[in-house]
Amino acid sequence: MKGARASVPAPVAGAPRAARRALLAWPLPAALAGCAASMHPDFENVYVRHDVPDALLAAIREQFARHGLAGAAIVRDRLGRVELAGRYANEAEVDRAFVIAQNVVGMRATSMVYPTDVREKAWEQETARAFERWLQRRRETARPASGAAAPPRRFALIVGLGRFADPSIPRLPGVDKDVGTLETLLRAQGGWRAAEMTVLRDAQATRDAILRQLERLVREPGPADSVFVFVASHGVQPIPDPRGREVRKYPVFAYDTRASSPVATYETALHDTELIDVVQRGRAREIVVVLDTCYSGSVFASLPQMRLAGEASERFVVAANGGEPERDGLGSRTLAQRWLPARPAAPPAAAQAPARAGDDDAAVSLMTASGPGEESGESRGILPAPSGRPFDGGVFTQSFAEGLRLYAGDVPRAFRYAQVFVSLFVRERSRGRREQTPQILVRPEGAGINLFRRA
Repeated sequence: MKGARASVPAPVAGAPRAARRALLAWPLPAALAGCAASMHPDFENVYVRHDVPDALLAAIREQFARHGLAGAAIVRDRLGRVELAGRYANEAEVDRAFVIAQNVVGMRATSMVYPTDVREKAWEQETARAFERWLQRRRETARPASGAAAPPRRFALIVGLGRFADPSIPRLPGVDKDVGTLETLLRAQGGWRAAEMTVLRDAQATRDAILRQLERLVREPGPADSVFVFVASHGVQPIPDPRGREVRKYPVFAYDTRASSPVATYETALHDTELIDVVQRGRAREIVVVLDTCYSGSVFASLPQMRLAGEASERFVVAANGGEPERDGLGSRTLAQRWLPARPAAPPAAAQAPARAGDDDAAVSLMTASGPGEESGESRGILPAPSGRPFDGGVFTQSFAEGLRLYAGDVPRAFRYAQVFVSLFVRERSRGRREQTPQILVRPEGAGINLFRRA
């Protein structure tokens, strides 16, 4: 997990640089072939039954009552998994119920079927608002320019959380180095000015502070501008989203996230819906979002108070996962469904505002440091870059920064450099015990996105 960001074993001292280059020269298909099955998003062996014990079902109902879910209920589905039923006032209650169920019996033994009796369906309202925002964006970009066009601007938000207000949350010692690397790189080689960059470290990165900056990135950039967002922190298990069967949403820890219980954690974390807003509501010409987090249950496993039903729950979850701690997460397909939903159907031609040429040419790149269920490793200063520069911090962020240096800010090329390096080196140096496969989405495909280009 990003919480432990497991260190990669040290390479042999004095390893020849040519050997390191040869390692990184392996073709990408060879690098990824070994973990293709584990990358399949939301994979479930549907022929495996999950016969949840009655005692754990009772524990879920007890936690529902304790957390104010008077109308919530559960049933067993045809595979013996826990399925939510009953009545819910809003989606926040549904989220709370999913958090409880997944915590007690694990993700594999919790059905992703969303309950139907939800009084306030915020996602339907948000879909309507998204359509209105899309229309508004087309109207604004279609307006004729008055006078000389304003020069393009750049906006960066860099958030690094290595320490947390709750002392029980594990620290992330490499995050501060990652923030420093990116900040220095953007200024020195990308030509970014201090006024164009907002950096939030540790105590500065409260949930409210991050939300204020994200709202600024929605409000201020215009159609000629570019936006870069980087967040490094803990990530924990995603929960089902009402929009579709294989769509999930997930939380990322802020400085003031509380780990007193799983419910408290989810309700005080930063949620991906706030990050999605930058993509879906923003008007910028280019948007790059990088998440160096992992999506695993290891944070919960490391804190005894985070397992609601105690040792009985822990034994069941480990058994359901083949004797391993629970790890699950988001793949590129899930990211696509969650972050880049299909554009709303256009209104009749007569109702459309005239669109200018290039109106739909906004370029978006979304990156995660690891694949589904994988840890996001830290090098702790022992992993050398092919250039000879030591990587000290997150393996993905440091290698992505190296790629930006090598390819003069070209985001897709820098990512692929990092993806190959991370995938091969982590597997090689852990002797096959670990995988880390960074994920990317670029829309439209083939878009040229560059963090060092001002125009």
